[in-house]
Amino acid sequence: APAKGADPYSRFKTAVVARESALSTVAGRIRVENANTRTRTVEVLEGRVWLQRPDKAAVIYEPPSAQTVVCDGSTTWFYQPDVNQVTLSKGGAQPVFVEFQGGFRGMLDRKEVLSVKEEEGLFVLAVKRNGERLTIRVDRETLLPVQIESRVDEIRTRVLFSQLESNPVIAEKTFTFAVPEGAEVLSLDEGGAGH
Repeated sequence: APAKGADPYSRFKTAVVARESALSTVAGRIRVENANTRTRTVEVLEGRVWLQRPDKAAVIYEPPSAQTVVCDGSTTWFYQPDVNQVTLSKGGAQPVFVEFQGGFRGMLDRKEVLSVKEEEGLFVLAVKRNGERLTIRVDRETLLPVQIESRVDEIRTRVLFSQLESNPVIAEKTFTFAVPEGAEVLSLDEGGAGH
């Protein structure tokens, strides 16, 4: 039999099985670049991110593109303070990093990881999820994502993570969202305005 972990895919799988379960929380910085290949415009969002496995996430993007995304495990809220509008979803629309929340083991089990290459200190994953193709660069030591790239129609999205901490203590209130006074609340699930 070939040596265990003889190829990048096997090495990645071995690392995930051995080490990923020790990772319960992550905090750091996030930068999202949405490039429109048709209009040649780029929207950039930067802020802080907090993740708690298996299914909680919070991101606070800073001005000029201020917005807040909070996922408490069952509901995801998207808040845009400039228009005082909250959009909520009970499932469907989740930010790309919530997938990481479920862990790479889940992606491997669901056979979503098509291939793994290795670059300097990184595993590079080609992933297919819900018909969408992603390229995810993962730090080989920490198993934390460094960069996620995806493309849907003419929108190419690049998510960059930096200053990530493994297993910081995160206050539970980080993953709760209170609708601000007077905010308009829309539900993605009903297709219309919810309350």
